[in-house]
Amino acid sequence: MAPEAPVSALTAGDTLLSHFWDLASLEEDARQNAAIALVDALVKDQREFEGDSGAELSEEEDEAEAAAVATAAAGGGTSAQDVARALRRCSPLMVYAFKRLCRGLGSSRQGARQGFSLAVTGLLAGTSCIAPGEAVTAIEGVLEPVGKGSELRDALLGRIFGYAAVVRSGQPLPPDLAAGMAAALVQSAQKKSFLREVAAAVVLEMCEAADDAALAALTQGPLSPWLTAAAADASPETLLLALRLWPRLPPAVAQACPLLPAGFPGSSLPADLFTNAAAAAVGSEAAAAAAAALFTRQHLTTLLPVLRATTAAHPRLHSVWTTLLALLMPGFTADKEQRSGAATGNGQAGAKGAAGAAAAAAGSRIRPAAAPLEAFWGTVVEGDLVQSSHERKYLALTLFLLLLPHLGPEHVPLVFTPAFLRCLSTNLKKNDSYLHTAAKKGMERIATHCGKGAAPEVRIAVSLALQRHGGADLERYARSAGGDKAAAATAKDSKPADKSAAAAAAAKAAKAAPEVAAAAVQAATAEQAAELEQYVRQLQAAFLAAAGGGSGSGTEVAAAADGGAGDGTQQRQWAVEQLCGVLKQAAAPAEVKHSVLRFLAQHALFTINVSAAKKSKDPAVKAAAAQCAEIPLPHRQLCAARLIALADSLDKQQQQQGHGKQQQQQSAAAAPAQQQQQQQQEYVAGVAAFVVKLRGSGAAQLATAAEGEEAAAEAAEATAASLQLTLQRLAARLAAGGGGGGATAVAEQQRLRAVVHLLRLLLLHSLADPASADPALAADLEAVVGVALEGKPAAAAAAAAAGQRAGGGKAGGKAGGSGSTQAVAVIAAEEEEGGAEGGEGGEAPPPHWHDTLMDVLLSLLARDAAPLPSVPLRDAVEQCFRAFAEQLTATGMADMLRVLSKPLDSSGAGAAGDEDDEDVYASSEEEEDEEEEEEEEEEEGMEVDGEAEEEAQAAEEEAEEEEQQAGSDSEQEEAAEKAGAGKAAGDDAGSSSDEEAMTDEAMFRMDAKLAGYFAALKEGKGGKGEAVKAARQQLINFKMRVAALVEAYCKRVPGSPLLPSAVAPLLAGLAGASRPGGHQPLAERLAGLITHKLCGSKAEAAGVGLTAEEAEGQLRRCLYLASRSTDKRVAAAAAACYVYLQRAAAAARAADCRAKGLESAAAAVRDLLTKKKTRLQRQGLEALVRRVPPLATGLLSELLAQVMAARNEYLRLEALLLLAAALKVGRAAVPAALSGHGAAAAAAVVAAVAGKYSKPQRQVEAAKIACLLVESGGGAAKLASGGKQGGSSAAAWKQAAAATATALDAAAGNPKLAAALQRLEGLLAGDAGKGGKRAKQGSKPAAAAAAKKPKV
Repeated sequence: MAPEAPVSALTAGDTLLSHFWDLASLEEDARQNAAIALVDALVKDQREFEGDSGAELSEEEDEAEAAAVATAAAGGGTSAQDVARALRRCSPLMVYAFKRLCRGLGSSRQGARQGFSLAVTGLLAGTSCIAPGEAVTAIEGVLEPVGKGSELRDALLGRIFGYAAVVRSGQPLPPDLAAGMAAALVQSAQKKSFLREVAAAVVLEMCEAADDAALAALTQGPLSPWLTAAAADASPETLLLALRLWPRLPPAVAQACPLLPAGFPGSSLPADLFTNAAAAAVGSEAAAAAAAALFTRQHLTTLLPVLRATTAAHPRLHSVWTTLLALLMPGFTADKEQRSGAATGNGQAGAKGAAGAAAAAAGSRIRPAAAPLEAFWGTVVEGDLVQSSHERKYLALTLFLLLLPHLGPEHVPLVFTPAFLRCLSTNLKKNDSYLHTAAKKGMERIATHCGKGAAPEVRIAVSLALQRHGGADLERYARSAGGDKAAAATAKDSKPADKSAAAAAAAKAAKAAPEVAAAAVQAATAEQAAELEQYVRQLQAAFLAAAGGGSGSGTEVAAAADGGAGDGTQQRQWAVEQLCGVLKQAAAPAEVKHSVLRFLAQHALFTINVSAAKKSKDPAVKAAAAQCAEIPLPHRQLCAARLIALADSLDKQQQQQGHGKQQQQQSAAAAPAQQQQQQQQEYVAGVAAFVVKLRGSGAAQLATAAEGEEAAAEAAEATAASLQLTLQRLAARLAAGGGGGGATAVAEQQRLRAVVHLLRLLLLHSLADPASADPALAADLEAVVGVALEGKPAAAAAAAAAGQRAGGGKAGGKAGGSGSTQAVAVIAAEEEEGGAEGGEGGEAPPPHWHDTLMDVLLSLLARDAAPLPSVPLRDAVEQCFRAFAEQLTATGMADMLRVLSKPLDSSGAGAAGDEDDEDVYASSEEEEDEEEEEEEEEEEGMEVDGEAEEEAQAAEEEAEEEEQQAGSDSEQEEAAEKAGAGKAAGDDAGSSSDEEAMTDEAMFRMDAKLAGYFAALKEGKGGKGEAVKAARQQLINFKMRVAALVEAYCKRVPGSPLLPSAVAPLLAGLAGASRPGGHQPLAERLAGLITHKLCGSKAEAAGVGLTAEEAEGQLRRCLYLASRSTDKRVAAAAAACYVYLQRAAAAARAADCRAKGLESAAAAVRDLLTKKKTRLQRQGLEALVRRVPPLATGLLSELLAQVMAARNEYLRLEALLLLAAALKVGRAAVPAALSGHGAAAAAAVVAAVAGKYSKPQRQVEAAKIACLLVESGGGAAKLASGGKQGGSSAAAWKQAAAATATALDAAAGNPKLAAALQRLEGLLAGDAGKGGKRAKQGSKPAAAAAAKKPKV
């Protein structure tokens, strides 16, 4: 039979051609219908061709042709003859259609590739005339990868789609064909990076369809370079293949793949883990183990470069992410329908009908394991993606949307992390942001996820996370997003029938709006409170359930291991943190807060005897029996830390709210105000009362001491018993409104509240940390309470404190089940030591009660509260100090100043061999001698301009100053500390023996805790490493806290006579912190304390009782630092202190004290105008004169002398400017002050007008000041006639008049200078008006004389 003619587009028929056109449609249904119709037509034609054709190839010929086709395919190149040979069994129409389908695979028109590849798949599955190898030959022959650019891209894409069609046809692939296709796909992926994912998808389908032998051949053959590439060189497609083939990979290949965790057998995983949800559920244990091995921080860090590269598919999500999520959450499938249903969230599936909704609901119940999720999110998303480019941030938001429906309350804190929420909030606020739409979609999805259908615990957990890390804005936005949708839906469903009905409904709603709004708010609050209470019960149950899951170590508490061994630890930690977050909610009822605090207190401090607790009649004790569990010590410390911090935070929050209400209702009665103040500390009070109740029930035993610390536990029990007795008395007095009536009632109430609050916190600290318990401290507080609050005599209070110590030991023994004999022995030893010290010379009087209080407060501030929070105890100490600030003594102030003046790099207050240390405040005699020699040498030489001289000597002076300071850094530190301590104690500043360092015996007579602290620093002086750094940091923290006390004292008692004594020690501490190697934040704090608080207080009131000796020493120290310090901050603070002390000295009762202030001011003037190394500024002394007016007249004689003795014009003008400031301030008192100094005033006028000036403006200023001097003194005649030196004064003023006339003749060319000198001439003549007339008359002759002078 003759062969049929080939078919072309002209002879194929319009019906067939229309199918080809529809294959490129964008509509999926149209493509699918066209492919079915085309395949049916071609299959029918092929069957007719096979039935009508009688000439078929023999079996031998067919095998030969097939071998030729295979050879052509293996050779890597195909020709038209190879294509014809591959389609030898096809009808002409089939040949035409298949070639056209192959060409269509490479078309970029609309949906051509998808439609044509679907038709190829149908043809290969429906006919047997084209084998898989022949189809590959035809595809490669038609689509030759030649050219470049879009032509090459279309050819490669067409081949990949053709290979996919062959694989999906369902026909078995020979091993050689599969290897060739895999090699071709790998080669295509290497040519174009954007082809990697689609090529990997085809390879993955090929491998999944292959049997084990074929898969081994592929993975060990063409796919081996991909799977065994190093992690740094691998691509996301490599990770995709490795993960999806992990269950079936040969062991050798799995071990050689660096992207898979080593040591885990992938064969234990279900083969269809990533495609079959049922299989994933069956093998969930194996999948969980695989996830635990893969999702570790170390392994994920290795995979980070691979995962970053997935953004090349932006904005589409790379398929490797859905694979990772399927391994993280077994049952989460990676197909399109399941993914869209899960992304919708909250059970609203993207699939149609009830089946889709059920599948989505089942997907939303999938929960990831906590440890792998934390490692994945923390390493990949929080640690990398949200801190990178916009594309990676968009990827993070996409992953969040996929994970959100699967998060339980325990997962919310792991995903709602600070950096991610910050990224979400930032892009949500910016409407023009690239990620604004994605962020808005994320917030809407959060609102939907936390809607009414969500579980209350999930909603609360999300709300807590948004408040903690994202702020209130995110939470409000989430609520508004959910509310807007609900409102829109309601409005859509309920449209009024007409406008009149709508108006009536609006009017009715407006009338009832206030009542409805109030009722709605009340109902919402009640509903939220009920949800919070339910969530609290769930959290407590989770904590108790995890308590039996292993002890856990301190490392597990800080950060659980990646593997999941610390799941119980994580669950307890998560439960505690969530409980703390719930209590911070405004809607949480007070009873719920108290119950949570009691829960934390029980598990932080005690183990409960269940049988004894059940016998108790107290409901709280019985409730504790139902919640007991074995808790390891690290978890008890965590509970204790959160308990103290949370109770204190709640009290402060309530106090702020009460303060706002009190401002709104200022006319409230005193009794309600007191009751309100008592309620402001109800949470700490409630915790303390519950602890006391448990200790007294006999069913609780302290469980915070580690093994081998029985002595510490006994001391803690003794301390708690003593504190408890004192607390009970004061609490009863406070509840009864202690303090009586009168003006001091409010202050008395404040003191009671401060001490009670401190006692409660000390009780909790002593029980939570037995190592910090101190029975002596409790006894000291008892003595303070007895004298300060209960009015007992000092001796009686001391006896009562001793009895309280003994009673506390017995009570502690009863409560804790064992005696505290060791604590009693320690107390007795301390008493014997005190008696021995005071035995000589009779019994020493007891210290002032406030000194004892200061010892206690300083010891508490010096305490390292870790692992407990230090802020609540520190705030309580400051509150107690403020309450008793008015009673502070000189000893207490000296203790604080001793701490602040202590050098940071010195451990002791002094040591042997320090006797030769120089005073940091005083200049040495050698320095003064050197300055005098320099002055004499300069006087012998030529005089130069003042400014030029200062500039010329600046470098030399700086070098000398730096050399001197560098050579005496350590000496200055020690001397500063000694001077500060000596002056704070009121010792003589000039006595070297008083400034020596304290001996060890004297140091250890200080408070026990404070002395022990300094002793610990002293021991670490010669040490190295972290211990020394830690000790230094503790000292810095201690200084910061003590600085807060001094600042509070300056604010509380601004007119205290103790404040002037604080100047020198504070400046010494500032100088030590400011020098290199110091601590700049501490220096800033001290500088602010000195400049704003101390120097801003009432100096006049503080200086009433100032003595001359103290004023002299303090002024000398301040003046030296202000004049010689190279640190601007120290110099400025010293200058401010100098003004403060001068104000105090001027207000002193003692006349000699005021005289010392004047002497010091004169020394400051001399330092400014005679010392080359001075750093004083004239403006500072002018401000001093203005702030202390009595100094203005007292400095006139010194200023006149300095005007006459100035060594250059610059210093002369500086002296004159200072003189002008003093004259302006003194005003009416100037004539009397200048009486007897007429000759000096005249000499000053002569120096002002007759001196040489390089700049005319300076001479003008000098002449004007000379006029001011004559005017302020009452005129030349009065100045000449005053005092005992009348004759000499008159001669001096005649000389001044002559010098003025001479200067006036020389000033003919300077009108301003001439005017000033003419005015001065008139003042000296006794008539300012005549001087003015002479000026007018003499101006012309002077000008004529100037014109007659020959020009040079």
